[in-house]
Amino acid sequence: TAGHLRRLLISEFGSADVPDDLAFRSPRLVYLIAAGAIFQPAVNGVVFPLLVKSAIAVKCSSHESVLVPLFVQAIRRIDEDIGSSVSADKNHNDDYWSKADLVVAYGSDETISAIRSRISPKTQMIGHGHKISVAVIAAGALQSDASARQAARDLALDISMYDQSGCLSPQ
Repeated sequence: TAGHLRRLLISEFGSADVPDDLAFRSPRLVYLIAAGAIFQPAVNGVVFPLLVKSAIAVKCSSHESVLVPLFVQAIRRIDEDIGSSVSADKNHNDDYWSKADLVVAYGSDETISAIRSRISPKTQMIGHGHKISVAVIAAGALQSDASARQAARDLALDISMYDQSGCLSPQ
């Protein structure tokens, strides 16, 4: 919601007005290379640059090329000006490598290295490579049959979420 997004700006920057501050320099263009199995980082990757008035281009994963374009269409229906600052496509556009001020990429460590080697040393990059997550169940969660069953259900959900491709999916 607008209220949540406003609070996010305030928590990150101390003010919701920072994108209008001339001293604040957000990237003109962010190029996001989205992950295959996980859609939430791509949605966040669209919203966050827009909050600081950066244009965003998304290279959708070949495994998930529906959600982000639909999200972009929804943004355009709500606000054409903001929507014109967003593009999403499953095809790679070579122009974005040279035009982007910031590249954000999700993928294997090899993918992140390959992307880093393709961009200019002047271009900032945030790479999200392979992660391994674990789960810890406190002894207190096993004190009764009911709480142990709930812990098992919660763990099963976490394990199955995103087909174990999420960075928070215990392996």
